[in-house]
Amino acid sequence: MKHENFEKVYKENEYLQMQVKNLDAMVDENNELKAELRRVREATPGARMEELVAENQRLKTRNGELLIKCSDLDDDKKKLQDKIEFTKKSVNQVPQPGD
Repeated sequence: MKHENFEKVYKENEYLQMQVKNLDAMVDENNELKAELRRVREATPGARMEELVAENQRLKTRNGELLIKCSDLDDDKKKLQDKIEFTKKSVNQVPQPGD
């Protein structure tokens, strides 16, 4: 009976530790949101507008970088598909034993 009780308490303890970790993460996120809210409230409209313009420019730049990378990946994919097709054709043209 004591062993069963120990197992139950141990599992409950693990569950509670996971809940504590989740709560800690929520507290951290809450603190970050409070800090951001305080920063937004304290910012003047002009400063906030400059911040948004700078962030918008950064996002446009990042979007452009990602589009270029996507295009490069598409090119690489096309080259690999062409190699696969060439290899398939080459394998199909090799005479099989007994032909």
